[in-house]
Amino acid sequence: MIAVLKTYNSKGELTSVSEPYYETASPSQFTNYTYDSYGRQAGISSFTGSSTNYSYDANTVTETTNDRTIVKSYNTNGSLAQSVDPGGTLYYLYYPDGKPYTI
Repeated sequence: MIAVLKTYNSKGELTSVSEPYYETASPSQFTNYTYDSYGRQAGISSFTGSSTNYSYDANTVTETTNDRTIVKSYNTNGSLAQSVDPGGTLYYLYYPDGKPYTI
């Protein structure tokens, strides 16, 4: 039978997930997750060597994956307002009811 092992920290946050493995063996490849003091995801590292780090500043989240950075800015109501990556900038506008108007 195929299994996946998940581990959690004392706060109930997911800290690692194994790649699928046979139950008769032990898992050897994991993806690991870290969190900041507010419980927000701070990092993901994969057994493949890929890593993603997150940083937070007011209404902005910066995501860096293997030297590629994406910066997302949010409105005061929590809606995505702008996303900037190496390909350019996307702006998000919304109707008063919160549904997307234009991207």
